[in-house]
Amino acid sequence: MFYLRKTDQLLFDGGEDELENEWSFVSESGDRISVSLNRFIDHPLHSLQEHLSESKDFTELIEALNARKSEGISGNYCTQQGLELFWLKEAFKTHQLLVIVSFGEVNPGRYRLVVEGEFS
Repeated sequence: MFYLRKTDQLLFDGGEDELENEWSFVSESGDRISVSLNRFIDHPLHSLQEHLSESKDFTELIEALNARKSEGISGNYCTQQGLELFWLKEAFKTHQLLVIVSFGEVNPGRYRLVVEGEFS
């Protein structure tokens, strides 16, 4: 795996009544990428490992993201700020970048969504 860019780009910081929205950002390659809750919520980062050709790719990805195992029962990985990490499902359907996002509740009823990085 080749690490391209760690972005830490904040896409959303608000109430749960806004979670049905869709957000977008412009990737390093200039493509506009849409992000919505239903595009990533069923794809926790730990499930990405089975899609990668080599296990060392997953290890390198975790190191590049500076991720750690979640203390919860999900077994997922999270950021140093405690947001859970996910990947966009469509990454393996096209030749687009692999996009990693973090998402979680930062205060009661307040959520944050961050584009953590783009990988190729």
